[in-house]
Amino acid sequence: MARPKGYDPEEVVKRATYAFWQHGYQALGVRELERLTGLNQFALRSEFGGKEGLYLAALRFYSEQANSIAMEPMRDSGSIPEIIAFLRSLITDGSMTSSPYGCLVVNTGIENARVGSADLDKAARHYWDALENCFEACLQNALDAGRISTSTDIKAFAKGLVSAVMGVHTQNRLEEKTTQAGTSSTFCANSSPLWRRHEQACSYPCPDRGTRKPLDHPARQSQMQCRRS
Repeated sequence: MARPKGYDPEEVVKRATYAFWQHGYQALGVRELERLTGLNQFALRSEFGGKEGLYLAALRFYSEQANSIAMEPMRDSGSIPEIIAFLRSLITDGSMTSSPYGCLVVNTGIENARVGSADLDKAARHYWDALENCFEACLQNALDAGRISTSTDIKAFAKGLVSAVMGVHTQNRLEEKTTQAGTSSTFCANSSPLWRRHEQACSYPCPDRGTRKPLDHPARQSQMQCRRS
């Protein structure tokens, strides 16, 4: 009969996630990892196959949390407001996607340039592909609803948004706080002509843009008539 484990694997993964997130993969030695997770070297090898195996488990946990919490609103019926809300969540205290330690996936990509692990690279790419797909779905919904220009290159725009997200996370990590990256995130959320075109087409306010009258409101009708003339 197998002896009961003296640890909870799920709790270990959660602790490891925050430990790697804060300290990084290479800088965190096995002894320090034992102290922070409560896992001894034997259990580390037998349960996770070693340090990299535990890191991969932590990366999966982080990605699943971001997918189910931060990305979920963008799936299926998401549109431009959901993209803007996601961008703002990058600098919102308490958000899964906001941290002075940056993003665990971004940090993984930076460190893996030196480590050279195919498994870490695959896990990171899976996360970014999922985010890009969410952006694409939102943009396609906006295009179908006539909220953005038909000339918009959705795939290229989605890739650009992913790159912007990486940049905000990197700045968070470098500054060790989220306030400095706020300018970058706000710029991404506010400056694009695509967002402005969306606002002109929609009858509800986008975040931080103030109150907007419905299209059938007399004031809006008068404004539209002036524009046509």
